[in-house]
Amino acid sequence: MRSVRSASWLLCVLLVSACSADSGATTDPAAQEPGSASTPAVPDAPDATTDAPGAEPESVPVPQSLRFTGTTVEGDRFEGATLAGKPAVLWFWAPWCHICKGQTPSVSALAEKYAGEVAIVGVAGLSEDPAGIAAFAADTSGIVNLTDSPGELWRRFGIVEQSVFTVLDADGKVVSEGFLRDDELNTLVASLVG
Repeated sequence: MRSVRSASWLLCVLLVSACSADSGATTDPAAQEPGSASTPAVPDAPDATTDAPGAEPESVPVPQSLRFTGTTVEGDRFEGATLAGKPAVLWFWAPWCHICKGQTPSVSALAEKYAGEVAIVGVAGLSEDPAGIAAFAADTSGIVNLTDSPGELWRRFGIVEQSVFTVLDADGKVVSEGFLRDDELNTLVASLVG
């Protein structure tokens, strides 16, 4: 009888230990968005609805797709969570890209037209030239430009070439990925604003 109690006690201890172990892995399917299963894991940002004790919860939850940080061309920290609650366009460009340069006027005009309704964020990559990135960014208006020389955000969103747009709806769902002509981008953004 004593060995049965000991075995039962040991089994309970093992079950409790197994239930509380944290392997660091996630089974949340949203953690795989955007991109494929090969997308590197993104550290969780605090959920906007469960901030510090006593703090008022934010009105807009932050979807997994917007849980990232970056650095602006000016060197400031940028939180993807600030894009929550409205459509967003992420424009992946390189400073030496002639196509990207040609898109600058139309992307700037789009940003100005939908200021306050749609966030447009440029993500400069494929370059170790801070002066070239800053010069390109200076030719844009109404756009927050990030520098991503290490390619972390490019990999995060599965980007392998420039000029590519990742368009997200107000819920943070990716509605388009890839190259878009000016008219296609304008039509898509207009449809998201409604």
